[in-house]
Amino acid sequence: MQILSRAAEEVVGEPDGIVRDVIFPRVKEETFTNLVAEFRLKSPQLRLLRQTVMHQKFARHYRRMLPTLLETLQFRSENRFQPIIEALQVIQRNIRLHAEHFPTGEEIPLDGIVTPKWRERVLGGEDEPRVNRRYYELCVLEKLEKGAEVQGSLGRRFLCLSKPE
Repeated sequence: MQILSRAAEEVVGEPDGIVRDVIFPRVKEETFTNLVAEFRLKSPQLRLLRQTVMHQKFARHYRRMLPTLLETLQFRSENRFQPIIEALQVIQRNIRLHAEHFPTGEEIPLDGIVTPKWRERVLGGEDEPRVNRRYYELCVLEKLEKGAEVQGSLGRRFLCLSKPE
């Protein structure tokens, strides 16, 4: 963190300067090369660790609220967020199941929901992939959050909430 702090101070001090002239005198170029190499080595491991921690928190605490949330609120969309709505419907249909995976034969939207970084966790490494419910639910909620952020930043309504009838 100290390296980043020193580099940031130099950038703020001379925003129009050239990296080689401004930053490298304070932080050696070799240090940045080593940081990049370390990041490339540890990045997949850090991502897997983050996903595992998210899964544990979700499974132990946040998931308890999901049935009530889905019973209380109704999400609607008539545009590019429709895959999120379909995914929420799949989750709601299967919310009371205690199985680790969705039932075989259940039509589960993956495109636009499961990112490549989550794909291995959601589908597992089996020959015939099965969709892990908790990881899938995390992906859907992450997409729902990002959809709300986009909606808020553009000042438009892409996702609508209403009480179920």
